[in-house]
Amino acid sequence: MSTPPNDNDKVLGFIAETIEVIRDRMATKDNLTRLEARFEAKLKAEITAVRGDIEQVHIRLDNIERTLNSPRSVGSEDQSASQRGVPAREGQAGSAALARPVIF
Repeated sequence: MSTPPNDNDKVLGFIAETIEVIRDRMATKDNLTRLEARFEAKLKAEITAVRGDIEQVHIRLDNIERTLNSPRSVGSEDQSASQRGVPAREGQAGSAALARPVIF
């Protein structure tokens, strides 16, 4: 004859089952190590990409600055002409020539 399980046995069974479920869901040290390595690799790649983007912006800004500071730029011609009292060349409207969109 078997005896019916008492309440303590039911509680212990529930606790054991719950622990097994939690244990199955937990990450192991190996899982965490692999995840950390993947995260570090992805982070390094993203940092490198952002640095490249910043470098490209820096180069573009340098080119724009060089263009604006060059003696042959349209803005400097208009400024020097207006300083001498000479009107800007026909078809150019002083600072409007500088308002051209810059295409990268």
